[in-house]
Amino acid sequence: MANALVIKKWVANTVADSDGNLVHIEARPAGIVAWAMDMLGMGVTSRLLVSDRTVTYENSSWTGHANVTFTTDKITGVVHGTSKPFREALVLGFALGVRTFGVGAIIGVIYYLMSKSLTVGVMVGNIEYSIPYKKTTVDGVELGKEQAAQVAAIILSRMGAVA
Repeated sequence: MANALVIKKWVANTVADSDGNLVHIEARPAGIVAWAMDMLGMGVTSRLLVSDRTVTYENSSWTGHANVTFTTDKITGVVHGTSKPFREALVLGFALGVRTFGVGAIIGVIYYLMSKSLTVGVMVGNIEYSIPYKKTTVDGVELGKEQAAQVAAIILSRMGAVA
């Protein structure tokens, strides 16, 4: 799974908003530099927009913009799930633990806890358009597995909606 992003906006409803979107997810890379760039309007932003009949996946930054839009009847699958980096944490803990007498094991556990992530998106053919993110809270709503499943259910309800 790609590096997890930080969610900036998360809207998922069965009724379209004023822009016609049922789903509007917006995210940026994690970190202080990405945050500062975002505050200056030069940050990298990923968006997943789902309306009644279309899905739009966007990536933009101060260096350019890429946008893919397709109708909901072209969706071949919905992606949502979790990534738990157990193997990487185990290797890290073991590799550092041999030299540091157990401190590496603590570092491995911390890495595991800090690196868990979720993803939500769609498949069109064999191409995945998804947003990987860390469990977080936006506007008082915890964004975990349940919210990703809700987005997936909304997208599934729109698959094949174009007549």
